[in-house]
Amino acid sequence: MSSLQRRNEQSPIEKGLQKMDEKTLQNMDKLFQTAFYLAWKERPFTDFPDFLDLQTLNGPGVWGTYYNDKAAKEFITHIAEIYQDNLQKQLHNSDYFSVYCDESTDRSESEKELVMVRVIEDFYPVVKYLKLVEPANTKADDILAGINAAFADFGFSAREYKQKMIGFGSDGASVMMGARRVKDCLKGTFMDNVTETLTLIYYFYKGSTKRDKEVSEVAEIVEEHFYTPEKENRTRWVDHKLRSAANLIANGKLIAIHLQRYIEDKSNKAEDRAKGKGILKKVMEYKLIWFLHFRRDVLNEIARLSLLLQREDVTLPRIMIKVQSVQVALSEMMDNPGRNLQRFQEELNGALYKEHTLTHVVAQNSLTQEKKNYPRIATWPDEDAALTQYGRNELQVITDYFQHILNNCGCDVDSAFSEWTALKLHVKNNPHFRVLHQLSLWQRISLEDVERNEGYPFNLSISHG
Repeated sequence: MSSLQRRNEQSPIEKGLQKMDEKTLQNMDKLFQTAFYLAWKERPFTDFPDFLDLQTLNGPGVWGTYYNDKAAKEFITHIAEIYQDNLQKQLHNSDYFSVYCDESTDRSESEKELVMVRVIEDFYPVVKYLKLVEPANTKADDILAGINAAFADFGFSAREYKQKMIGFGSDGASVMMGARRVKDCLKGTFMDNVTETLTLIYYFYKGSTKRDKEVSEVAEIVEEHFYTPEKENRTRWVDHKLRSAANLIANGKLIAIHLQRYIEDKSNKAEDRAKGKGILKKVMEYKLIWFLHFRRDVLNEIARLSLLLQREDVTLPRIMIKVQSVQVALSEMMDNPGRNLQRFQEELNGALYKEHTLTHVVAQNSLTQEKKNYPRIATWPDEDAALTQYGRNELQVITDYFQHILNNCGCDVDSAFSEWTALKLHVKNNPHFRVLHQLSLWQRISLEDVERNEGYPFNLSISHG
């Protein structure tokens, strides 16, 4: 029996709902909400009776035969089926949507692929959960097979959903290509030394409760806080790189004091003391500390772009503006120090930094020249002449690239440019539009277009995509 046939058959709960009075329906509403909360918080079904006990304390309720974990499973199954049915109808009725994938794990720690869709709802883009699939392995072909299987559960063949798909994003393709480009460009540079040092520090303290306790005791003595060293290479590349740099900058003095004591303590293993000595030599090197601050400045700018790209309400124009802003900021760093590097230079007194003498101090201009080898990463016009030309090239690119999807949607591509001009003038002549978020603006105009038939169907379809 197919999953669709099973969903079409009435369950005992569904049959019972048709015969219930208002009071009983209120109880069933509480049962469904409690079951949903159970699933939302990833709690075991066996917690269901305890949650109902809490409900009883907050207000009267009669749970009858539903006071058990089996009922919780049945409630959650119905909720999931209703969600899937509604999303399936929405996707089949949509002209287009985007697909996002991300690696994930369940409670058994097995590798999964989380599949999500970005679809228009009430003229506004929203991201919705589609499926959690388990590919045979993490190779591209098997992940694609998993995505195809997820859409098959929603009534799509591989060909059908791809015809509607206008965008695809995944962690493997890098949500933020700028960050991956920076990552690749940093290979083979002095940043490799920085990464190696941060990794050595992470494992040196993570691998020993004794060492971690000792450095925390040093922090208490000097009345400072010891920030746990961050692992360098994790899924969120920018976030972890940034935090690992920030933690070492904050911990530098504490680590230096602890390592000096550690390598002098003959009770420690010779092998471990040798590791500590190697790390101490690295963290006392002027060039490493200089580049550590420089890297933090760079990643601060990249992180701002990363956070924007993670927002559900982000639009392409906002991304373009942010990319340009980051590019300007990073280019400026090629000639002038960022906030963190400037602070380091101000705190440095000759070779003395935070009460420790740094080794191999070099001239500032030599490092300024070296950092130039690292990667350099709207408003509508008011005048009618400029407004007429505004966005025409971008519209041409979009119509050419998505021509087959626009044709499938029944869009009149030939009317695009005259409609675009009329839409721009409409926005210009209504100043209150200019203060709205771009997605809210398109939503409002779309609703007006439906009510008044303003005549912007093509461009509104473009803006929602």
